Amino acid sequence: MRRWLVMGILAASLGAQGAQPSVPKPPKESVALHVDKVAPTGDGHVVFLTDDTQGRIVPITVGESEAIAIAFRLADRKPDRPLTHDLLEQALRGLGGEVVQVHVHTLTEGVFHARVTVRQKHRQLHLDARASDAIALALGPGLPIYMSADLYEETGVSMSELFDSLRRLDGPEGVPLRPPP
Repeated sequence: MRRWLVMGILAASLGAQGAQPSVPKPPKESVALHVDKVAPTGDGHVVFLTDDTQGRIVPITVGESEAIAIAFRLADRKPDRPLTHDLLEQALRGLGGEVVQVHVHTLTEGVFHARVTVRQKHRQLHLDARASDAIALALGPGLPIYMSADLYEETGVSMSELFDSLRRLDGPEGVPLRPPP
C-alpha cells in the first residue's frame, strides 16, 4: 500500500512539473542565427547575424543606442547604469516573466520586424518589436535569434558578396578589407 502511495505522489509531482510551459519550439520554416559582430558604418551601425551551417550573413542596420546595448551584451559587459533593455529584463523578472524566444519575421520598407516571446507562469505573450531591440533582448539570456527562412534567403549574403559590396563602396583605393599577410 505504501508503495502505491509513493508512486501516486511521485506521479502527481511529475505531472505538476509537466504543467509548466516549456521553451517554445523554433518557429516553423526558420533559421537560428547569432550575433557575430556590431560595426559602425558611415550611416550608423550594422549588426551582422550569422548562421553557422550555411555561412550567410544578414546585415541589419540599427540605431546607436541599440548598437551600444548589443555590443555590451555581446561582450558580456555591464554598463554603469542599466540600459533600456536591462530595465525591461528587470521589470519582466520582477513580474515573474522571462524572454524565451526572438523571431525576426518580416522586412517592410527596409525595416526588419520581430516578435519577442515572453513566458510568464502558465502563459506566453508575443510582443511586436524592432529587430534591434529583440536582438538585444535575446543576447541577455543567450537565446538564438530565429529568422523566417524566406527572409533569411532574401536578405542573407555570403561573405564574398559582403566583401564585394564593401569594395564597391570603398572603391579600388579604399582601405584594405583584409590585413596584409
